[in-house]
Amino acid sequence: LAYFMVGFVAVSFFLQFISGAASDAVGRMLRFRRKRELYMNAYVVRKRMRIVFLVISIVSFLLLFLLAQVLAHKVFEVPNAELIIRILSVVILLRMLVSFWQGYFQSFGSQLQTMCGCMLRPAFYFIFGNAFCEKRLEYGVKVAALLKNDDFEGLYAAMGLAEAVVITEL
Repeated sequence: LAYFMVGFVAVSFFLQFISGAASDAVGRMLRFRRKRELYMNAYVVRKRMRIVFLVISIVSFLLLFLLAQVLAHKVFEVPNAELIIRILSVVILLRMLVSFWQGYFQSFGSQLQTMCGCMLRPAFYFIFGNAFCEKRLEYGVKVAALLKNDDFEGLYAAMGLAEAVVITEL
């Protein structure tokens, strides 16, 4: 669990720093322009914001992916968590794209997509996490027995949980 928590803390920091209230900001900007009947301006803003979000998410993904070793070894001092951080770095890319589209739908006054996402995300984390952890844990037990190192059981279970988080974001 410590392996997963190290990766999740690193990704959560990046997500909070980058996409904290991004969907609300996009929604407000587009709603303001629609109220003033600046439809062409809203289209241009939406197009530019999509490009900005894509660039920020790719840069953040690459930054976290490349700094995974430094974060795992130096900052958190959990060397085996590097793989988990790299798997979870994809979440940044996916969450930024989702937050843009949530903001787009919020600009029409619809909060249903954001509400459903907030309610269903933890449920899918639990469902997929349970399934993937069991499968990866079975494999981790075999690897740990083969290498005679018990660290691999937890590492593979955490890797299954990280994969479940990425699949949930998809």
